[in-house]
Amino acid sequence: GINAEYMGTEVHHPGVQCDACGMLPIVGPRYHCMDCKDMLELCAGCHRAGLEPLSHASTHQMQAVETVQTEEEQILFFIEELFEDADRNQDGVLGLQEFVEWGAQSEMMNNILNGFEMHYVRLSPHEEAVER
Repeated sequence: GINAEYMGTEVHHPGVQCDACGMLPIVGPRYHCMDCKDMLELCAGCHRAGLEPLSHASTHQMQAVETVQTEEEQILFFIEELFEDADRNQDGVLGLQEFVEWGAQSEMMNNILNGFEMHYVRLSPHEEAVER
């Protein structure tokens, strides 16, 4: 393919900042770390340079994002990441304890998630949410 850099059509990632150099928004392909807990993002330059900001290591698995995600795609991606974190036994559903922890975590993310979160969470069928 033709390198987008030379075509003047580099993709901009609104609201996404490079955790190494601070570029905001990231222009060009961005690299999302699959291993960092803090949703680490790098621009192409910092990724190529092998920079390791925060708890990041250059041995981590990175996902290249070369298209702009819609807000809904970003939110879904975000929820999947949180869900995988909370689903400690990886059975695809949240047990009550996992759900409580997930709720505490997503409380912080609430302004980003805009009330989407309950729409996508499946509670484990054998555990009922108990009202306090």
